Amino acid sequence: MKVDEKIVFSNENLAKNIQKYRKAMGYSQSQLAEKLFVSEQAVSKWECGGSTPDVMKLVSISEVLGVSVETLLFESNINNAERMMIGIDGGGTKTEFVLFNEDGNIFQRIVLGETNPNICGLEQSFKVLERGIKTLMRANRKISTIFAGIAGCGDERYSAKITKFIKKICPACEQVKCTSDVINVIYSAVDKRRAIGVICGTGSSVFSCIDDKISKVGGWGYLLGDACSGYAIGRGALRAVLAVENGIGEPTMMTDLIHQILQSTVTEHIGDIYTRPPNYIASFVPVVFQAFQNNDMVAKQILEEETSTLALHINHIADRNHYDGDVVMSGSVISRTTIVDEFIRKKLRPGLNIVIPKMPQIYGACKKCLLINNAQKNGFEKTFCQEYETYAIEDTKKVKK
Repeated sequence: MKVDEKIVFSNENLAKNIQKYRKAMGYSQSQLAEKLFVSEQAVSKWECGGSTPDVMKLVSISEVLGVSVETLLFESNINNAERMMIGIDGGGTKTEFVLFNEDGNIFQRIVLGETNPNICGLEQSFKVLERGIKTLMRANRKISTIFAGIAGCGDERYSAKITKFIKKICPACEQVKCTSDVINVIYSAVDKRRAIGVICGTGSSVFSCIDDKISKVGGWGYLLGDACSGYAIGRGALRAVLAVENGIGEPTMMTDLIHQILQSTVTEHIGDIYTRPPNYIASFVPVVFQAFQNNDMVAKQILEEETSTLALHINHIADRNHYDGDVVMSGSVISRTTIVDEFIRKKLRPGLNIVIPKMPQIYGACKKCLLINNAQKNGFEKTFCQEYETYAIEDTKKVKK
């Protein structure tokens, strides 16, 4: 943050900011005093403007409250500071963070590990989110809004805890919201407050979003059956090959394909398989599609069963909400358009129209940020898309190096 030469220090301004960020962190005056090794009376005097902390103590205050010294000294005097937003798209394999403004300009983009609390646990979600957000905050810009669409956070217990955690690590942020990543999916394709969203990645869920009220069918986690998820399809492949190895299954070309990947039989590898995370099981999805494209009947049966259950969920949630319209489908499984055209589309009831997003899910998270911030601007999508492609290319080059 650059401070204009005309902006001068105001003791009243400092007093207000210390109080503002103390409250944002949820600290009482006595709790802040304890962390700073001063008396409660000292904190009280700072907040009423009766005294001013020295330079070293000011640095300590900024560290404890999680804001820069410049923010404490000058924030309310800076009227024209650029308002920045952070969009977050979190899943069971990776989490993407984008720092951007209302014109669609992207200032930083990073990709870290998974944040779905159902898969990695809430504490791991916190660690990834803290690392990502603090990395973006190093630009010393004022973050006005953060929207985090995270898999598993359709559960209000998780969304409330993550919202509280983000507010703690970014107390200056005016608006913070965390909910299911289905919002990212929907807003990446349509600009509507009424839609059905379907996510088929490592896990899967079917959601209705009616005037921002979210309900779902499925999404019970990999152990209890996520229809048409990467995990379910990959597990189907492994089970089919195990059946062949045991002499009770139908022949399938998936046997040779999986043996090549494992460099052994599934039976010999089963102990290791049980120690692997869900995304490892999901990594066998390409085997099923390769076999299906070569007219393998066992692979076709796996896809028929999984897509039939998924279609049942979509039709049910549409009927329950008396809904006709767009069904936005996204995720690593859905990106294989063969599964949509060959199986899903013809199993949905009349009145439902499948939409496959052309924009990445992180765009949907950023679009939701704009809506929360009432900052929609013409040309946002075009600018965002151009800059996102540039950042995607740069990230690829970094990986190759």
